[in-house]
Amino acid sequence: MESLIDEHTAAIVVTNPSNPCGSVFSRAHIQQILAVAERNCIPIIADEVYEHMTFSGVEFCSFASQSKNVPILTCSSLAKRFL
Repeated sequence: MESLIDEHTAAIVVTNPSNPCGSVFSRAHIQQILAVAERNCIPIIADEVYEHMTFSGVEFCSFASQSKNVPILTCSSLAKRFL
């Protein structure tokens, strides 16, 4: 991912959990993405709309809960929470 960053990169956009397959990033994977963002001084836009819709036994971990050094804009949805 880091090799794709250049002077035109404004942010890293992540979708976690993903839709439609429902995969959820592990805490370690989130920390790896955060390390890339921090090294390159790039903010993260985290689409976490499906945070409350994961498979049983799968732990969701938000990007914002894992970083104090990287600016993170978290997008969620009140309507999705009550489906």
